[in-house]
Amino acid sequence: RNMIYYVIPARKNSKGFRYKNRFLFEKLPIDLKNKNVIITSDDEVIEQMNKESYGFEFIKRPDNLAEDTTSIKPVLAHVVSEYNLKPEDTLVVLYLTYPERTYDDIKKIVSFYKDHKGKSLLCKEPLDQHPYLCFYDDGLRGNRIVDHKMYRRQDYPKCFFGSHFVSIVNVGFLSEVDLNLHNKETIFYDLGEHKIDVDNKTDLPS
Repeated sequence: RNMIYYVIPARKNSKGFRYKNRFLFEKLPIDLKNKNVIITSDDEVIEQMNKESYGFEFIKRPDNLAEDTTSIKPVLAHVVSEYNLKPEDTLVVLYLTYPERTYDDIKKIVSFYKDHKGKSLLCKEPLDQHPYLCFYDDGLRGNRIVDHKMYRRQDYPKCFFGSHFVSIVNVGFLSEVDLNLHNKETIFYDLGEHKIDVDNKTDLPS
């Protein structure tokens, strides 16, 4: 039977907003309490907060998976190994940095994933600036990020911003996605608007 596991990455350290995951942990939807939720963290404070408020499964993340340069893919592989998950199981990744995300949002996106028989899913948001207008900074000069000769904006191809508002991957497909959980077969759920993704305290909703 295909089981769904909700994985919450909650690393202790953070560059822009010190211990931000401790603060954002309290913003988790209470509806997740009765679900198969697994927290992967190296933070003993979050471990204690979980015991007191939620009672989710908790994996003590090893130091080599809690570095600034660690991507989510090996973290998920560690979860799969620790719980001996089956290839047909599904991981729903819920970064704590989206405090406005509701349980209804999560349900809708999981249903979309099931309806479209996805192997992996990311979300998409509208872009503030088209990549055809962007340049690599080279001091006084700049090089186009996308080399093109188009002049009219209306001729630019339609683009979007990739978001991890909710990310989903089938356990058996985890080896096929890149470090951002993307593959050419990844489907995208349209959020329709920009969602707050907290990196600094100024990003927090008022």
